[in-house]
Amino acid sequence: MRDTDSVKIRRSAEFTAISHKVGGHLNALPLDSEQHNRLVALIAEQVIEAESTAFLQGVELGVRMGRECSSTHIS
Repeated sequence: MRDTDSVKIRRSAEFTAISHKVGGHLNALPLDSEQHNRLVALIAEQVIEAESTAFLQGVELGVRMGRECSSTHIS
């Protein structure tokens, strides 16, 4: 697990709306509470991994672009 406590993740209104739709579908499934809770935990784990990966890719892109920009401006 990565340390992302110092990064505040902001989610869009669309993300929240989709989350409510997913929740509605989950509640309609014939799952007992243990199955329901496990599925919700897996979905949360997937979202966290996607956010962490996207963040790291963004940082890597920024570092690479910064290096490329610096190397093209050196006289």
